[in-house]
Order: sequence, then C-alpha cells, then structure tokens
Amino acid sequence: MNDPTNNPYRSPESELPPAKRISFVYLFACLAWCGFTLKMAILRPTAASFFEEFGIELPLLTQWLLGWEQTAFLVIITLGLLSSGLLVKTMEGRNRLGWRALAVAVVVLVINVLGIGVPLIKLAQALS
Repeated sequence: MNDPTNNPYRSPESELPPAKRISFVYLFACLAWCGFTLKMAILRPTAASFFEEFGIELPLLTQWLLGWEQTAFLVIITLGLLSSGLLVKTMEGRNRLGWRALAVAVVVLVINVLGIGVPLIKLAQALS
C-alpha cells in the first residue's frame, strides 16, 4: 500500500544512484602530502651533507629531521592518507579527511621550517 518506489510525486532522476563526485580538498591534500614527502626525501640528504660539511653542532630537532626516521614518518602518513581515502566512502567524510590532512601538513611544514630553516639561517649569518 505505502510503497515508496511507487510515489507519483517523485521524479525519475531521484531513482538513480547518486553520482560519484571527487572531493577536491582530499585530492589536494593527497597531492600536497605526496609532493611534500618527495621533496623532503630529496632535500634531506642534501641538507645533511651540507651541515656535515661545516661540522656544526645541530639541535636535536634538526638531527631528527635529517635522519631517515623523518622520511619514513612522512611516507607512513602519506600512505595512510591514500589508503584511508579508499575506506571513506562519503563525500563529506573525504572532505573532513582532506581538511584534517591539510592541517597536519601545515604543522609538519612549520616544524620542518623551524628545524632545518633556522639552523641554515644561523649558519649563513655566521659565514657572513
């Protein structure tokens, strides 16, 4: 009697399954993390050899950022972000995941700038 599929006021388009849309926030977060991880994997050996060449004592944060652990940490986060996108099926969930991943990316970027950039600036000032 009250069959919801036999509703005369319902349009035929509403019977179609919802179209799969791309979450651009999540896509941007994935691209940002992949790019950041590749950049740091390439920059880390160069910066480490640069600091070793001058033989200066580095802060503990800088030593950790120049170690292989930091690259492994970034790879784990990037792979986790990519795989969690497969588990989250809704558009809203992927948007939330993308915004949170971007927030964590900003924090990691600030830590990297402070850990590597500040010692580089101090070294440049000492050399001039």
